[in-house]
Amino acid sequence: MGLFEPRLIALGVFLGVLVVIALERMDRAVAAMLGAAILWGVGIIDADDIFHFIDLNVLALLFGMMVILACLREAGFFRWLGIKLANMCGCDPARLFILLSLTSALLSAFLTNVVAILFLVHITVELADVLEVSPVPFVMGEIFASNLGGTATMVGDPMNMMIASAFGLKFIDFIVNLAPIVTVCVLLVVLIWYEVVKPTRKREFLVMPVKAREVVKDRYLFVVSTGMFVTTIVLFALQDVLNLAPSTIALISSVILVGAVGRKMPNVFRNVDWETLIFLAAIFVVVGGLEKTGLIKEIAKTITCYGRNELLVSFMILWISALGSTVIDNIPLTATFIPMIKDVSMMTGMDVSGMIWALALGTGFGGNGTPIASSVNIVALGAMREYGHPITFKEFTKKGMAILALTTAIANLFIYLTIIL
Repeated sequence: MGLFEPRLIALGVFLGVLVVIALERMDRAVAAMLGAAILWGVGIIDADDIFHFIDLNVLALLFGMMVILACLREAGFFRWLGIKLANMCGCDPARLFILLSLTSALLSAFLTNVVAILFLVHITVELADVLEVSPVPFVMGEIFASNLGGTATMVGDPMNMMIASAFGLKFIDFIVNLAPIVTVCVLLVVLIWYEVVKPTRKREFLVMPVKAREVVKDRYLFVVSTGMFVTTIVLFALQDVLNLAPSTIALISSVILVGAVGRKMPNVFRNVDWETLIFLAAIFVVVGGLEKTGLIKEIAKTITCYGRNELLVSFMILWISALGSTVIDNIPLTATFIPMIKDVSMMTGMDVSGMIWALALGTGFGGNGTPIASSVNIVALGAMREYGHPITFKEFTKKGMAILALTTAIANLFIYLTIIL
């Protein structure tokens, strides 16, 4: 294998981008764009590949929701809702921490988890500002809970949708097989993270010193954007009935809202996180280089060669997909493992349900490992950067990998009991 073998180049570029981002030597969007440009320049990918690897559905969904949420922010909605929630909890940061974390997990199970985290991050930052506490531990708890919660159902994240389609699984199959273990992991992680950060109040008051209605900047924008947001969430819930993709719903809603808002749009567009959209598109291309050169498929093929030992292969799929998801986008990783599991089933004729659930748990739980492990992390940390509360790669990874190890170990026990019993 020569030094300029495509797989080595693609791997070198990927690792280089990862190191630059981790060391914070360059803006993450610039680093990812540079990596994509190198892959294109040396001929590993072409223009068609770029459009193939960039998931336009994800980007369209994010853009549409960012526009809607930017309108809500401009109207003062998040501070208004934050004050309402704070008063419900007696302005106790500890109660709010638990409420927001559990809400993140619950919303992520039934909405696209990226939408759920975008919504909660805006509320949390506004709320923390009024309570005079740091939003960082709150948001990190919400991220961990979101990645876990999204694993519980068929609609929580794209990987489960892919698995359901490939193996003919139904919504109830995910609830029965994954929801119990996810619930245990969410409760455990929330309690452990709470003990680590122990949020406390700096100012003693039981009711917020500001009335909710006083923070509404523009009543017309507030009513219109809130109505459109609620409508969008309802349409998400009815997407199967309407036969509309979430990205289509988000884009249509944002376009209608843009038309209704009119002169406020320059301010709204300034609040859209363009850097995160660019970074996500570029990182899709960089990971696509690994996919095109066959490196990801080769790893998966090596793992599944142990196909006659279901327990061993399930454990390997769980840990490789969990650790792999920390640096490789979990969508192509899932797409690579699916045909491998099908091959094992056809070649051996054995039940591969343990492998299927191992893949779902691994790619879901692996999202907590690093800042680039899932779209949830990228979007949430991008929003925190926009608000002036950046979370470093090192800070997130140190905590995230511990969460990943704990939850994956619990999942390992679950798979063992499932296969043995």
